[in-house]
Amino acid sequence: MIEISIGIAVSAFIAGLITFLAPCTLPLVPAYLGFISGVSKGDLENPDSAREAKKKVFRNGVFFILGFSIVFIIFGALFGSLVQILQFFGIGPTTLEGEGLLRIRIGQVSGLLVILFGAFMLGLFKIPFLQADKRIKMPKFLKIGKPTTSLTIGGAFAFGWTPCVGPILGSILLLASSEGSILQGALLLAIFSMGLAVPFLLIAFGFSQAMEKISNFFAYLSKHRVGILGVVGFLFGLILDLVVVSIFSKFGVNISETLLQGFQAFIIPTLSGIGMALIAKRHEKIDVLGVGGGLFLVALGALLVLGSFGLLVQYGFLLFGSGFEELLFEYL
Repeated sequence: MIEISIGIAVSAFIAGLITFLAPCTLPLVPAYLGFISGVSKGDLENPDSAREAKKKVFRNGVFFILGFSIVFIIFGALFGSLVQILQFFGIGPTTLEGEGLLRIRIGQVSGLLVILFGAFMLGLFKIPFLQADKRIKMPKFLKIGKPTTSLTIGGAFAFGWTPCVGPILGSILLLASSEGSILQGALLLAIFSMGLAVPFLLIAFGFSQAMEKISNFFAYLSKHRVGILGVVGFLFGLILDLVVVSIFSKFGVNISETLLQGFQAFIIPTLSGIGMALIAKRHEKIDVLGVGGGLFLVALGALLVLGSFGLLVQYGFLLFGSGFEELLFEYL
């Protein structure tokens, strides 16, 4: 049986959603669907062809998703087998104890890189190779509108759309490298792909109204940026609680009951939420999804460095009560 912790699985799914909702992905989804399916606006507006056109869009959308999912899952399997690859070349440890220590070190290094990716998404600095838009020329033998062509284009999307996919995908691949097996790495990237695929399919299903809905979505984000980033900041503060507890525990000081129980558990999150709301109020053109994604990666990286994903379940138990009890005993 393949086991993967709830915290890591949820993180991978959220990462997929953030990748999909990014301003350089979501607005282009209808164009992608129209291109790969070969369906025009006239086909959708014509009562005689509309039904078949919608089916064609959805069918090609499914194969497009399969294309990028296959590539991502292969990447996950490769990164998940990092320890085995090192051992094959005589670099890795030969004992179980040494292998466990290596996985911890890989997780810590991966966490630091994920934090850097998060800082990049927050706009604190630039990483040129992640901002390069790599276009792959489509071979002439591929015919638009065929499922096999959509499958191929989906695979090319996984390789070429680095500005949107790069930072978050890189972070999840690094997370996969710390999981320790080919199957776990593949499963993690399958969950990431699912986070991308579910909303993609929803748009494919309601293709004819997609552009209007997407425009309204970004207008909503801009209008309510203060409240949205206030909530994001609050959630980020909850993770900061765990980071503080983890840092103290490294020095043999257990402050989990002091910090994580009662009203004090909400001091750091409240301050973080207020801070993010004030920043959003001052900057009307702030990239809500970019900031949210950046904070998510910083939090993910910090938990990786500290090896504290198990605390997510414990924290949920302390905050929300006995509903988390079974999860607590199963994963900690």
